[in-house]
Amino acid sequence: MQSRLAAFVGAVLALVAVQGAFAQAPAKPALAIAQPKVSPAATDGAAQRGQPVELNRLVNSFAAQLIPEFMATGRFQAVARSDMDALQKEQDFTGSGNVDPNDPEAAQPGRIKGSRLLLVTTIDDFQDREERATFAGVDQAMTRRTVRLTASATLYDSSTGAVQASVTGEGSANTVLADPSGREVRGGAVTEPMVREVAVALAKDLAKRVIAALPADGAMGGAGSAGSMAEQPLPDRPLRTAVFVKDRAAVPADKVMVMNDFIVAGLDPRRFAVMSREDLLNAVARFAIQGENAGTESDPQKQLDRILSDEANALSLARAMGADAMLLASLSSYQPSASDFKGQGIESKATTWTLTVTYRLTGVGTGLVYGAGIAQQSSIVRETPGLKQEVNPLDGLIQRCGMQVAQDASTKAATSAAFAAAASPASGIVVRAVMQDLRVPGIFLDQSNGQYVVSRTDYDLAPVAATVEVDGFVVGQQGQSLDLTPGPHKVRVSGSGFEPWERNVLVKPGMQLEVGLRMTPEAFARWQQQAAFLEGLKRGQALNDAEVDRIRAMADFIRNSRMVIDQQSNIKVDTNEAPTLVPAPWWPFGGGAAVPVVPVP
Repeated sequence: MQSRLAAFVGAVLALVAVQGAFAQAPAKPALAIAQPKVSPAATDGAAQRGQPVELNRLVNSFAAQLIPEFMATGRFQAVARSDMDALQKEQDFTGSGNVDPNDPEAAQPGRIKGSRLLLVTTIDDFQDREERATFAGVDQAMTRRTVRLTASATLYDSSTGAVQASVTGEGSANTVLADPSGREVRGGAVTEPMVREVAVALAKDLAKRVIAALPADGAMGGAGSAGSMAEQPLPDRPLRTAVFVKDRAAVPADKVMVMNDFIVAGLDPRRFAVMSREDLLNAVARFAIQGENAGTESDPQKQLDRILSDEANALSLARAMGADAMLLASLSSYQPSASDFKGQGIESKATTWTLTVTYRLTGVGTGLVYGAGIAQQSSIVRETPGLKQEVNPLDGLIQRCGMQVAQDASTKAATSAAFAAAASPASGIVVRAVMQDLRVPGIFLDQSNGQYVVSRTDYDLAPVAATVEVDGFVVGQQGQSLDLTPGPHKVRVSGSGFEPWERNVLVKPGMQLEVGLRMTPEAFARWQQQAAFLEGLKRGQALNDAEVDRIRAMADFIRNSRMVIDQQSNIKVDTNEAPTLVPAPWWPFGGGAAVPVVPVP
């Protein structure tokens, strides 16, 4: 219970950070700077001149100037690599139990930043020259000393090894050793000011040349940067979303629910109205009572895992909850890997635990995928000569993966036009069902002589009641105004004695959708037997009693077949003549507006 409470508090705090992250500018690429190397030619030349110490001083000063000069360009975020032993000691001290583990400023082991780029520099040449000038007539001379360092710099993509830039630069410094009076000013070893001047000049020159060799927009070849998509306007209402997490990595069941908490907490509330856990558990209990999902487990998470093993079942469960969208996350793997490391002044053994989560954001009714992705986070449990720990990294990985899924899904929802359309306000559309190629003549009573006559007007037949389903849910009957969100929907119209009509429909506000239904083969065969008599009637024909009786029987057949005469089809009215015909009271006109009186044909 305490772990769940802590997870909830952590999720709420993380939500603030994630929502702020939506508006953050893209980070600068991380740059690791390797310790400068010295070419064999430069080393041999310094040794021959008896200056190996001078060369070493220059190299160390040059190494210290690389980070500030490259950071000064504003194009990179420098990452430390030369002081790893000091970093490890600080991290070990944090894990020793002597530092408050809740202090956000405390060093975290295994969290040293990776670098997308690696800069490798090599000292190619070291020159230390003296130039003497003699002034004739005054018997005086001046000596000037020049120290020059030349280096190459190569910028690599640290993952692919692709070269991003390769340049050569130099730095130099001059000093006067003696003035014309013969008084010595400088002499012996290279002075510290000269060492620093050479190092700064070389580091500055290399940084300037590397930047000049890169694209102006900062795009790096081989790194694979994806173009950003335009963000959609905020919807008038957040989309009602069911969040499911299924376990394929065999983690404890309570951790799966914690993952659900972090995903829910991290989703952008401007675009998602996440359904409560009570709705989820109640829906699971109802959904798993019978059929292929029936089970007796008392643990709802086990029932949920079984249901979510098939995405079609997951969509059905989301529909049962009344959701508009479904975010289905899957804990795919949770695996360790071990390594031993000696180098850069440190020695450690590490176990790296990696949690991988896949997810899919889908429209419940349409099946449209609004976005999908992978979240992967790793945590390192490390042993060093000064520290041994026993920790469970799963909790931290659950939190970070959950928040990564939430942030990525929120970004994809913000750039998906289909998601924005699904969140648009509902608008009324009318689905009107008619019978394909089934028509009957109008039968009216001539009030002047009391005879029934066949008019010149034909009428379509329509189902008495046709059920309209949208995205798997019954939403009303044909002829009614139905509130649907604009965008793609799966519409199904069905009625007794008719073959179902089903299409994917792009719903637009105020849409009038006319659906042509076909009778089942059995019903159509019965209709043909009755229709032969109607086809023999002539327009304007006065009916005798026997014909009227047959038409009464026909009216009963139409009525019993769950059909009516569509009074809105093909009605002709001549308002210049006095009406003398009224509809036969037993002829099955549909409900709604009264059938107009028709003049004598």
